[in-house]
Formats: sequence, C-alpha cells, structure tokens
Amino acid sequence: MAWVVADGHRFALSYSTNVHPARTVEDTIAFLSGPVSAVRRIVFPRSRAAVNLRLSRRMADLLSRDEALLRSLDETLDANGLFVQSINGFPILDFHAGRVKEMVYSPPWTDGGRHLATCRLAELLAHWLPEGGTGTVTVPTGIFKGYADGPEILQQCAHFQTETLRYLVDLERKTGRTVRVGFEPEPRTTCERTAEFARYYEEVLLPEAKRKLEAERGMSAAAAEDACRRLFGLNADLCHMACQFEDPAESFEMLEDAGIRLVSLHVSSALEVARPASNPKAMDALMRFDEPRYLHQVVGADASGRPVLRLTDLPELFSLPKDELAAVERLRVHFHAPIFAAGDEAIGTTRVEMEKGVRHAISRKLTDTVVIETYTWNVAGALGSGWSVFGIEPGEGFANGIAEEFRWFMATFGAAAADQGR
Repeated sequence: MAWVVADGHRFALSYSTNVHPARTVEDTIAFLSGPVSAVRRIVFPRSRAAVNLRLSRRMADLLSRDEALLRSLDETLDANGLFVQSINGFPILDFHAGRVKEMVYSPPWTDGGRHLATCRLAELLAHWLPEGGTGTVTVPTGIFKGYADGPEILQQCAHFQTETLRYLVDLERKTGRTVRVGFEPEPRTTCERTAEFARYYEEVLLPEAKRKLEAERGMSAAAAEDACRRLFGLNADLCHMACQFEDPAESFEMLEDAGIRLVSLHVSSALEVARPASNPKAMDALMRFDEPRYLHQVVGADASGRPVLRLTDLPELFSLPKDELAAVERLRVHFHAPIFAAGDEAIGTTRVEMEKGVRHAISRKLTDTVVIETYTWNVAGALGSGWSVFGIEPGEGFANGIAEEFRWFMATFGAAAADQGR
C-alpha cells in the first residue's frame, strides 16, 4: 500500500480492492474509509499508501459524469492517506454476485463494451495520477475459451484492443500522464500462457497497432511500435502462471527478449495436490474449496511437469474416474491462497513458485507495480473448516489477514518503506 524498496528496486506495493464487496461508488468510499484505511494504519502508519482500485463499469461511468461524486471519492482518498496507482479492470461487472464464474470475463474483448470500459478506467486513472505519472489498468487477454477460440477471435480482440491503444496515445498527449494496459493471462482464456500471449502480441496485436497508428495518427512505424510497447504489456498473475506450470523466471526472460513489458505483477498462489489418484485425504479436503462464486480452473501435470489434464472448474475434477488421474503427479487449482500460506499435510500451495517470480521481477527491476491479490478472503465463511488449511480461523476477519500478507511480503523480500514521492 505504499512505495517500497527491495533489492535496490523501488515499486508501489498495494493490494487489490476487488476483495471488498462494492456495487456503488458509495460502497467504494465506505471500504476505503474502513478496512483499506485500517490496513494502511497497521502496515504503513507513516506513509501515504498506494491503492489498486477495483471499479465496475457502472461506477466508472458515474464517476466520469458526476463531478461531485468524483470529488467525494478524491476527498476520501486524501483524508485516508491513499492514492490510486493502478486499477483492476479485469472484473467490471458484479464481482460479488452469488455466481460470477465465467462472467468475470464479460464483456469480452470481442465486444466494444470492454474497449469503452477500459478507456473510461484509463481516463479516471489519469485523473488520479500526478503530472508526468505512470499507472496501469489490468484487463483480461481476450475471451473465455469455453465460448469460442481461433484466429478470427484473435483478430476481433486485436481490433478493439488497438482502438483502446489509440485512446491511450491521445490521453497521454492531452494529460501528460501515461496509462498502460496490462493484459492478464488466465487458464481457459485467450492467450492463457505467457508464450501464447507473446506470439499474439508479435504476430497480431503489434502489426494491427502499427497499421492503425500510422494510418490514423500519422505516426512513423518506429513511433507506432514504441507506443504499443510502452502502453501495452503483460500483467503477470503468479497464481495463474503456477496453474499453467510455468516457470515465472523463464517466462519473464522470454518477455524481456521479446521486448514486451511486465507492466504489473499480481502476487498470489494456487492450491496444489500431490498424486491425486492415490491421495483421497487431499481430494476430500479439496472438495471444501468448491465454492459457488468463482471459477476454479484445474490443471494437472505429469512427473516431468507437462500439463496432461485441463478442466474448467472443480466439479469436473470430482466427477472424473480415478484412472483418468493416474498420470497426474501434481494438480493445481486456480484458488488465490493468502500469500503467506504454505498449506498443510493434505493441500499445499505454490508459494515457492510465487516467491521465485517475485524475486526475479524485483532483482531485474521489471515492474513498478506490485499488487497482492487474495480476493478469496471474502469467501472464507463459505469455506468453513477448509480455511484452516491456511492456518486461519474463518471468523478472524480479513483486514488482519491482509495486513499479515503485507508483513510477510516485507519480511520475505527484504522490503522497506521508501520515500513517498510519486
């Protein structure tokens, strides 16, 4: 929630407010004044703190039209020692509905609604950034693969994404503030792996961006490519990468080699089960994480680390015949675990992989935006005794849990509060 320094690198450290239920701007003002401010006072009592703000499409539209409402939110941020460094624009519908699942990707990038919402969020972020400042809006890479996939989908996504790029170029010229878009790969979506995103970036997105900026903004080929590479990059979610059995250091090196920026990093871990076919205790424990709100994609790998099983959600796993799990050495589940959690004797987490990714990104100074994203704190009550896997009692309240995540991060990565200049 502040600017910190670790291994000689200065970056903004925050947590994603998508954990807090909010359907209105007034709800957002309430959680900023309440739990967000409480966590800041616990973790960074003498610092003005960064916020990774989650706003719905409807809230963004209201704030853009209602100056009084925007001023009220501005005053709340100032009064509580907070500033907006980045926006989580991935879920822009109701993220706390009874059932979210695949709707979290709606509207998809094949729909102009995603383009318009991203531009609105970028405009608001530019409002909150200081003169000459840089911030990031994170978004999905495309669409849910359960609906459609293929080359024509990539071209449709590239069309609307490059429309957004044109807007970001104009916004930078007009405001003197730089807003980047971080595309976030996730299992069962367009460009679900880092390598897949890199191919799409080089072969589809960048050529389309250069064509539009050259033809419609009169930019040179070099200037158009520079604009795309500065303003469009990757948001790496370490839970998602772990679920795909990606080595984060290798993936980040590949991005560097391709000239694709890591514009932000989401710190999170997945659940892991060893040898599920012969591990009934772990499978029974895992059933308690089959909650009805969010999508929990499942990927299993063989002894070599090669994915051999891909499922859209946990119920599919529990209906599989046991012999279909025989080749699976490790099973990983898209469930954001508290970052300090290592699990227990039944269920583990991918904390080791997460630590490796954070250390590499910090040591190479790859990004200035690091966000802790454990949005699953809000389903702790539904998990009941399952939450004890993380050494947490469901009734403890997640403000203390989030504060503990910050303390663990600071201690683990040797981070310390930095000067507060933005």
